[in-house]
Amino acid sequence: MSVNTHPFDQRQDVRVKQQSGVERREIVTEDLNAQRLQTLERVSALVTFLFSLLEGLIGLRVLLKLMEANPRNAFASSIYNFTNLFLAPFSGLTINPNAGGIVLEITSIVAMIVYALLAWAIIRLVWLVFYQPSNRTVTTYERERSPLDDSRKATEK
Repeated sequence: MSVNTHPFDQRQDVRVKQQSGVERREIVTEDLNAQRLQTLERVSALVTFLFSLLEGLIGLRVLLKLMEANPRNAFASSIYNFTNLFLAPFSGLTINPNAGGIVLEITSIVAMIVYALLAWAIIRLVWLVFYQPSNRTVTTYERERSPLDDSRKATEK
């Protein structure tokens, strides 16, 4: 059983229906954290998208270096220039093996691993800080009413 520490995040709706001698009472209690949950999911999706885009660009850089792409080509140059910003913290970490102009950028591969872990950590931190579980309970009571109950109500008035 979860305890909601924010009772103002709950809404309760009570519905009473009387039909052919049967009174049906339905109480719907709803946690209004749904919007907060949707926001958390969107933030997580945005972080995942941005880091996936970065990972893809770094992976493309590794591929271009392996293919010995012309660095003066506009496409290759733009990939190299953009990813340089994100690879700067990893420069000089290890040597990048070079054979006949083909380069295996180990530092880029390490950066991809680090950025994947960073994205995971950011998403987990956001959920740990802002997630509040929601719950919804529906309670239904049915009571058969006798004509005697109706006559008592009439005499009480």
